[in-house]
Amino acid sequence: VNIRSKMTTLLDLNQDCLNIIFSYLNIYELIDVEDTCAAFKIVCEDVYASKKYHSIKLELRHLKIEYVPRILEKLKSLRSFEFSGGYLMKETIKDDLVEGISTHCHKLSRLTINYMQFDKRLFDKLQSCFQNLIFLNLSNCSISDSSTGLHLDSNNLENLKELKLDGNASMSGAFFKDITDLEILDVSHCYGLRYYEFLQFLKNCKKRISLNV
Repeated sequence: VNIRSKMTTLLDLNQDCLNIIFSYLNIYELIDVEDTCAAFKIVCEDVYASKKYHSIKLELRHLKIEYVPRILEKLKSLRSFEFSGGYLMKETIKDDLVEGISTHCHKLSRLTINYMQFDKRLFDKLQSCFQNLIFLNLSNCSISDSSTGLHLDSNNLENLKELKLDGNASMSGAFFKDITDLEILDVSHCYGLRYYEFLQFLKNCKKRISLNV
């Protein structure tokens, strides 16, 4: 008698096995798999909360734009987020990115956004997630104090230890005098810095261990 054995499918595997398999998927694949059935959605939620997605890096050239809001909504356990953009980015992408970070990523301790131009509206919204940061990198973002209303001080950056603002040539650095607990600062290629305000920062910031100007 020829007995054909039943073919094993993914749905026959237990949740631990599925967790291991799904952990090899990238964030885009994971979101697609989540939409297939309720069982896979439960497993995907576990993977989103795992240490693998405590840190994520996205680049504009590889970005699937339609996924941006869902990525940041899913990764509520995110500790470190890095995004490399482009000066000609669509405003809708910027809106989705900043809205997602400020709304969902409350556990961030490290934030890097490079090559993305800010206006005051976007920068005000982004500052809402600064409170818990120990590392902030806004290099090459065409930041100027006037256009963004840039305000950084020890009240909204009380945990910050390292700040990178290199490549923002129009930034005057008027906010420096209000920062007192910073340890590492990079303002290289910031040609618009005001000397006397920066000198006041050097006097106030007693904990600094590294300075790149």
